[in-house]
Amino acid sequence: MKTVCPYLRRQLFLTFLPLQRFLFGKITRPDKAQVVYELRHKYSVKALVELATIPRSTYYNLVKKMNRPDVDADLKAEMKAIYEENEGRYGYRRIRDELTNRGQKVNHKKVQRIMKELGLKCVVHMKKYKSYKGKVGRIAPNILERNFYTDAPNQK
Repeated sequence: MKTVCPYLRRQLFLTFLPLQRFLFGKITRPDKAQVVYELRHKYSVKALVELATIPRSTYYNLVKKMNRPDVDADLKAEMKAIYEENEGRYGYRRIRDELTNRGQKVNHKKVQRIMKELGLKCVVHMKKYKSYKGKVGRIAPNILERNFYTDAPNQK
């Protein structure tokens, strides 16, 4: 931290501040890497990474991941279409089943992960409250014809 000038430290702090307020105090490494990536033309990457408190190798790995094309783009589009066709009533199980019917075999965990990324949540309808509980505390019929009653203790 000693190698970075105070002006740069203040500039980076002001850059991270709105992001930190937006995320309620939790800034993830990919978010920090995104800010460093945007400021890399203005300041040195070494100083930015040092101020962001992320390892330089992590920054470069995240940048490589950002520049990589999305492998699941067609799957995401298909899942979104299924979700919208059914008006948000399908969860991950039914979406996975529908994808299987359409010829795409996908693991349920991958479907869950992609749904979480896209913000797709199944609409859950609560069951209507019914106050009638039926005959509560009903005595079972004596099918075996057992006599459970005695006149004195220790007779049966």
